[in-house]
Amino acid sequence: MIQAIPRAKTTQSDLFESVFLQEFIQQVRQQDTSGNYANCDDRLLVRSLLFPSESEKINHGIDPLTDLRVSAFYRAIAIVIERETGYITETFINLTSKKLSSALIFCGGVLVVYQIIRKLELFGFESIDKLTFEGSMLITNALAKASQYLDYSPQEEQNFLHNY
Repeated sequence: MIQAIPRAKTTQSDLFESVFLQEFIQQVRQQDTSGNYANCDDRLLVRSLLFPSESEKINHGIDPLTDLRVSAFYRAIAIVIERETGYITETFINLTSKKLSSALIFCGGVLVVYQIIRKLELFGFESIDKLTFEGSMLITNALAKASQYLDYSPQEEQNFLHNY
C-alpha cells in the first residue's frame, strides 16, 4: 500500500520532476487549442494557471482558462492513476456557474475520486508546491481506494508524496 511520508522542504526543480506535475503540463498543452501555451516555458505555464486573476474572479460564467485549469488538474490525476493501476480511467467534470461543480474519476469501474468544487471561479492553487501536493494527495488516496477493489500490482512501491 502507498504511504504518505512527512513533508520536507523541496526545491522548484524537484517539483517539476513530479509525475503529477509533468502530466499536468502535458494535459494543459493538449487542451490548448488556441496555441497560447505552445512556446511557453513549463514553469511560466504552471505559474500562469495557479490562481485565478481578478478578472476571472469577477466573471460569474465559466471562462476558458478556468475550464482548462480544472480539467487539466483532474485529467492529469486520472492519467497517473491509469498508468499506475493498468486500468482504464474515466474522468467526468461537471462545471456550472452556480455554487457547486464536481469532478469524478473512475478507475476500472470503481469511483476513486469524487470532489465537490465550490466557487469554481476561485479554483486554483497558491503555489506550485501546493498544486503538486494536492494532486499527489488525490493520487495517493485514489490508489489506496483502487487497491481495495481492483486486482492490480503496483509497478513499483511508488510514493507520490516523495517530495513532501
